[in-house]
Amino acid sequence: MAELWLSTRLVGPLAVVLAGGEVDLGSSPDLRDHLLAVLCHLGPWLVLDLTRVTFVDSSGLAVLVDFWRRARAAGGELFLVGPSGAVARKLEVTGLDRRLAVCPDVDSVLESLPASCSGPRRNAGQEPGGA
Repeated sequence: MAELWLSTRLVGPLAVVLAGGEVDLGSSPDLRDHLLAVLCHLGPWLVLDLTRVTFVDSSGLAVLVDFWRRARAAGGELFLVGPSGAVARKLEVTGLDRRLAVCPDVDSVLESLPASCSGPRRNAGQEPGGA
């Protein structure tokens, strides 16, 4: 089993979460907690970079759908970047690639943002990678 690792950085108005490894029943709570912290501290314009994720199961897909809904309810959006291999196939088979915003890279997300997209908000003392 490959461990899940997560990091966060700011790119313009976006909070970009880079994930690597596997998102499964054991690691999906970590992804959920990390995305919740990012949403609360940096705002609703989220990018989940999946280029280094090698596997996702139904619990991981449930986290993606949950945060897509949360981001939209908060006036933002969740973008998925760079899914490939088994992850891309899982998104295709479930139809989530047509429901969620899937982009090839962060630059294409930046180009597609509406003018109303405001920059991230930070709590006092919050570091971009510390969410």
